[in-house]
Amino acid sequence: MKTNDYFIKNENLKQTAITFSNFEAPKDAVMEFAYENYIGSFIRLIFLGEVNNNFRVVLVIMETIDEDDEINIDLDLSKLDDEFSFGVFDVTKQIPRAKTAHLLKLDQNKILHITLEYISNERFNAGYFAKGKLIGTNSNDFKFIGVTGDIKNEMLINSLNLDELISSLPELSEENYFHINKNLDEIK
Repeated sequence: MKTNDYFIKNENLKQTAITFSNFEAPKDAVMEFAYENYIGSFIRLIFLGEVNNNFRVVLVIMETIDEDDEINIDLDLSKLDDEFSFGVFDVTKQIPRAKTAHLLKLDQNKILHITLEYISNERFNAGYFAKGKLIGTNSNDFKFIGVTGDIKNEMLINSLNLDELISSLPELSEENYFHINKNLDEIK
């Protein structure tokens, strides 16, 4: 049976935790990745495509000549999506009044990798084994589930059925801010 689960690992002895969220966890992770790796204080991004088909994110991070320019910049990210393949591109010359500008076009696996690293480092600030996936159809309804924990729990984490795990979690809602963090032992 084909699976769309995605895995990463690093080494450290920690607990095992679950993160279940709407699009905010991948969005925050991708934005944090951009801030850490490229110059800029202004980001625009859009998720496009269908999960497990052609899902991707197009993001532009930039620094403008004058901070007031940021509110006047109108970027057509869908058009940039059509113009560029996957990767990172310097688009400074294509954006008026930009001092620096980079376009990041990332596929679903890269989005998952960045998100799993983000939740693992946020939760443990060290080593981990992580497994995660995106669920849903497109940017209007997708959710993220990720499990991250101690490398010694790799077999346990690897054996978890993420779809079944979701059924044991509370529904995402405004009450939980569409984000749930729990230790695995809290739901078993």
